[in-house]
This record gives sequence, structure tokens and C-alpha cells, in this order.
Amino acid sequence: MIEAFATYKYFMAIKLHFTTDRYDVFLANGKVSGSRAAFEKRNDRFLFDKIGRKFDQPRDLIDYFVANFAYGNKSVIYSSESTDYHEVWTKRKESRTHMFKTQMSDIQRHLEKNNLKYEDLFDIDNNVPELLSLYVGGHVHLETMVILDEFENFLPQWEPLVMLWGDQLRIINKTKKFVKFDKTKIQSIYQQYKESFAEL
Repeated sequence: MIEAFATYKYFMAIKLHFTTDRYDVFLANGKVSGSRAAFEKRNDRFLFDKIGRKFDQPRDLIDYFVANFAYGNKSVIYSSESTDYHEVWTKRKESRTHMFKTQMSDIQRHLEKNNLKYEDLFDIDNNVPELLSLYVGGHVHLETMVILDEFENFLPQWEPLVMLWGDQLRIINKTKKFVKFDKTKIQSIYQQYKESFAEL
């Protein structure tokens, strides 16, 4: 069990990380302002106690908050779907390599079906890159976007899209350090698909 005020501080750190550009939870080492006295005056403090009781380890509580903000549920404290988001995050985390391979297979089928080239995934010349369209349409996971950017570093090239797609691009950037994966293994999988993409 994690005490209510500590739960609140974790919540605020993750919230600031995902909703502002001026705060990075890793650079700040999770430190946020806010006194216990002020917390005790909050009408919703009992909700933090309720959430804290669900977790024995801070890393699991952090995952709970990260999952919700990463997947767009800013009402994590009040939402009945918060646990569902956490379960999806955990499932993807526990099967990272398998999920990535499945996603790459889906991307390959999409390119073949629509007579598209590998470059179309990242190219912004024709407005929206195909990969961004797949992500926004729910066909490519956030975690896959993070991994692909690790290998291709496409986000800097997408800067001109920030006016229309700023929220989506910020989420990908803010989620990066939370997505852990076996780089050697997953890079090997990606290289195989990248070679097959080149033949399209």
C-alpha cells in the first residue's frame, strides 16, 4: 500500500510530465511542489488513498499513472476506465517483442494492400505521414511509435506537423523513456521487416 499523499505526489509528477513542456519527470527526479497541509484540504484526497491501496510498489503506481496519461485519460483519478488503461499498458509491456513483431506485420500488410513504399511511412511531403495516420487511427500502438522513432529518429522531421498534430507528437516524445525494450532483439526484427519493405 502506498500512502495517499505519496500517491498524490506521483500523480502530479506524471501529470506535469505529460501535460506541460516545461517539466520532465526524469530531469526533475519526480520532485514536485505541494505540501501535505494543502493536500489535506483537497476534497478528492480519499481517491488518492483508494488508488494507493491498490499498489505495493511505487513503480507499479507510476505505471498506472503513465498508462493513463500516455493513452489520453487525463481524468485518471475520477475515471472508471483507469484500470483498463493500466491493464493494456501492462499487457503490452509484458509482451513487447511479440507485440512489436505483430505490429510490423500489420504495417507490412497495410503497405502492400495500399501499394505504398517504406518511405511513405515517414514522408511529410504529401501532408500526413502514413505511420502517423496509422497511429491516429488506432492501428499502430504508441509503444510501436516510440520504438520506431528510436531506430529512425523521424520525430524531428515531423516538426512542421506540430500545428495540427502537436498533442500526438508530444505524447510520443513524453512516453519515450517509459517504454523499455530489448533493443538488440527488437532491432533485429525491425531490420528484417525493413529489408522486406525495400522490396515493395
